[in-house]
Amino acid sequence: KRYKDIEEEKNTILIVSQPEISNFFIKFASEISKKFPEHKVFYKLHPAEFKQKEKYDELKFHDNINIIEDEDIYKIIKRSEHIIGHTSTSLFEAYGFNKKIYVFDDEISQIYIPKNIGIRFKKIDELISLIKNKTSTQEENNIDYFFNNKWKENYINFLTKEIGLDIWKSEVRSMFDGKSILITGGTGSFGKKFIEMIFAKYSPKKVIINSRDEYKQF
Repeated sequence: KRYKDIEEEKNTILIVSQPEISNFFIKFASEISKKFPEHKVFYKLHPAEFKQKEKYDELKFHDNINIIEDEDIYKIIKRSEHIIGHTSTSLFEAYGFNKKIYVFDDEISQIYIPKNIGIRFKKIDELISLIKNKTSTQEENNIDYFFNNKWKENYINFLTKEIGLDIWKSEVRSMFDGKSILITGGTGSFGKKFIEMIFAKYSPKKVIINSRDEYKQF
């Protein structure tokens, strides 16, 4: 709802970089810029890449490439027509916005990104063809599969039926009061909602948030 008024801009491409495959993506961005000079290319850096910006200096010679650091990724996704990534969780958000998604195919992405999210590519020629033909998955994204509006009900069922935790017992309902809590992945989609729930329903002594993305902690 927060992003419903943001319109998709035609001929826009978002490349979501990651440190482990940045060399590939820099080459991809350069080639895409040359093949599609009329397109606007957003190159979103991973937070771990902020201190290595000189590595991406060659992209500054392309007038249609915009290197992005700490901006609202949801807004950029909503504006973009094509999304290119590897194993970033941003691909799930792009799926939620029903975007054309292209996933760099290797053993890692095969593990972390479900097959029904995006179309795989291995070489730049394959990627260029996908963009040129505006290729997308045949069926509209099944958003509820990953973003279910009944997540609270499902989570309660998971705790009670799968784990066997009686969350209605008084000792369970107050289990976080006065406690120090460590939350890993605390700036992700689940982490943020879990933190909201903790402060809304409990009185913890301390909450420690662990995340690879230090910029989202503030």
